[in-house]
Amino acid sequence: MARCHAGGARRRRGRRDREARIRRCRDQVRSQEHEAGVGGPRADAIVAATDFSDWRFPALAQAAALGGQLNAPLTFVHNVDPLASLIGGSIAGGPAMVLGASAHDAEQRRAKHLRYVASTLGQDIDTVVVSREAASDAILDVARGCDADMVVLGAHPRRGLRGFARRGTAEIVAAGARRSVLAVPMPDAVAA
Repeated sequence: MARCHAGGARRRRGRRDREARIRRCRDQVRSQEHEAGVGGPRADAIVAATDFSDWRFPALAQAAALGGQLNAPLTFVHNVDPLASLIGGSIAGGPAMVLGASAHDAEQRRAKHLRYVASTLGQDIDTVVVSREAASDAILDVARGCDADMVVLGAHPRRGLRGFARRGTAEIVAAGARRSVLAVPMPDAVAA
């Protein structure tokens, strides 16, 4: 009986060794496929942008889901318009600036809020808050800096004559991005 038991243990150990060799070989092939651009969908980095217009953060949630499926590092980015931060605007509809506050304070508050949102959506998500006149420039700069394979951002519906006369941030980013752009329709853009 002892002899039979020892043989079974040896067989199990041999099977585990074979399975480990197969896994190592499979991982090596996948790595080579990834370097050659062959194989299943993979992403090296995903950058997701938010303007804090929707407290549910649909674009960030979509990016977090994609990052989890593709095992890709995520970076969330938000742009604080320097002029808008001085005259008003906010995360939740109230004035962003109180008397005596600075544009730097507005950036710090939004950076703290973006880190909180990132922590609720996943682990190890980098956050970047920048201050540029055009949000599209900020998003593209961060995407290029991260060498992002994908940019995810919300697409708002165009309203009024001014909305049709100028291009939206999602359209500008899609035109200027080196890689894929996923424009997530914001909830008010989705037909009911």
